[in-house]
Amino acid sequence: MLRILSKIKILSVGESSYLSSGYGRYNHGLLTELHKNPDFEIYEFGLSFNPFFNGMKNIPWKFIPNVPPEFLNIQTEQELERYKEWCSHPVNNLGGPLYNSVLLEVQPDIVIANNDEWNLRYLIESPLRRFYKLICLFACDSSPQKLEWIESMS
Repeated sequence: MLRILSKIKILSVGESSYLSSGYGRYNHGLLTELHKNPDFEIYEFGLSFNPFFNGMKNIPWKFIPNVPPEFLNIQTEQELERYKEWCSHPVNNLGGPLYNSVLLEVQPDIVIANNDEWNLRYLIESPLRRFYKLICLFACDSSPQKLEWIESMS
């Protein structure tokens, strides 16, 4: 249920909005427009985050990078190797392992999913799913659609 008399918390999950990828640009445009509404409190869980090219400094809404906190300020070769190991697992780059902790931190009313369905399946399957409204902006760019995709959207 949406909060009454307080800002509506919106959590966007997708490629970081500072990236020049298709999804990054789409997220930036969408979040820029939503940020203009004073009734919304915007959070972004930025996927494809790179601590060495950190564009989150220029984002006016609250940005949560998809990286464990210990990798935000890599100082040593050992930390770099641990970060590379973490990145070598595709599931980590897609946000799945950190998503539920982000949900608990933000406690959003609405989650907007903007990526391919198979990348963000964990949003649909989260044990916390009943606590937020989910808006899926998944691309439909193939035919025929996979049965799993149709079931997810149902």
